[in-house]
Amino acid sequence: MSLAVTYTEATLTAHFKKLCLINLIFIIFADAYIVYFLGGPGLMLMNLAKVINVVFFIYLVLRKNQKATTVLTALLFIPFCWMYLFQDSLFTGIMKSYARILPGLTFLYLDDNDKKYVARLFIKGLYYSLIPALIVYPFVLLKINLPGFMMAHPRDGRMYKVTFGIVFNLVYVPQRIHGLFDEPGVTGTFCAFALFFFFPVLTRWQKRVFFLAGLFSWSMFFIVIVTPIYLYHLWKGGNKAVAGALSLIILAAAVGFLIWANQAITRLTKHDFLYAQVLGRLKTNEQGQIVGVIDNRDASWIFTQRIYEPFVKEGGPKYYLGSYFFGDYTGDKYPALSQRLFIFNYGFGLLLYVYFFFLVTLPVKKRSELLVVMLFLGLGFYQRPQLFRAEYLTLIYGGILLSNEYRKKLIASRT
Repeated sequence: MSLAVTYTEATLTAHFKKLCLINLIFIIFADAYIVYFLGGPGLMLMNLAKVINVVFFIYLVLRKNQKATTVLTALLFIPFCWMYLFQDSLFTGIMKSYARILPGLTFLYLDDNDKKYVARLFIKGLYYSLIPALIVYPFVLLKINLPGFMMAHPRDGRMYKVTFGIVFNLVYVPQRIHGLFDEPGVTGTFCAFALFFFFPVLTRWQKRVFFLAGLFSWSMFFIVIVTPIYLYHLWKGGNKAVAGALSLIILAAAVGFLIWANQAITRLTKHDFLYAQVLGRLKTNEQGQIVGVIDNRDASWIFTQRIYEPFVKEGGPKYYLGSYFFGDYTGDKYPALSQRLFIFNYGFGLLLYVYFFFLVTLPVKKRSELLVVMLFLGLGFYQRPQLFRAEYLTLIYGGILLSNEYRKKLIASRT
């Protein structure tokens, strides 16, 4: 009788855990700026999922064999709540921490096998979500209308053409792929992270889809980083001579392709696409000389020149603790994903802590590999200072764990 009861309890626990893991995967995917979940019923559904996740989080915390890990992870992760505790009221800060920080902390509390399970499903979901966008893309370029409808962004009102209900294209930049996500930069960043961290375990078709989706998102981050990603993995796989030779070939091919693609898109759309996306970011002085690059991660040069630069020069506690800590909410007027805005709002100290956190928690043993990973994360954080969110933690830690597992099996098969 006791054996039957024990079996039933174990089964119920396993089912509860499985359902909670699926719920966490849903949160990670839905919270990754998928348009349907940014407002209305979709946002309500996601908030309900986050309430369920609180129960799962408590379950993970109370596991007897995880006390040491729980305390250490909490101590390391709690400082990320700093970003929200000083916005508006304390209650609002706590609620924002719960909504934006807790899913990532829940993922970190999982054991390695569960992290890998979540990562596998997340990367598959990302892969399958991009396939329709690639199929529709030629029709968008040729201006062939497919069945769909218009939809406004739930938060800022930007208009989308939604094809078949699953492929979003911003009306003002229809040439850029972004699938279910609210803007092309999100897609490009996710594709770069998927290729970098999951490369050994991706199938050929998955690599092709992530490469093409990232490329046709026209994300500057993806375009700059994709060649080093492929060369790094060639080098890591032992093909150092091949990697060196391919460096020049890929670079030449990439430049040639971009020139061809720009001409093709310009002819189709009557719009100088490359100029708008790249050359249009160059800043010139009164004499027309190029003096810098406009970082469109900052809402405007007004923020950089009038607010951020004096803020850095002034230094002091405000520079390290952030303007929010001192009740200065000037940065709210410039709602852009920018590392400068991150430093202005939350402080340079938190930026340093972000790198410290990854440096001491990443499951990477070799120093050379850790250096490359940290460099990649630094570039990624400059592009999108949100690496503490659950979707990025899943891509980073889940990808590393799965890649490590693959290499161990590969070494074991050769011995």
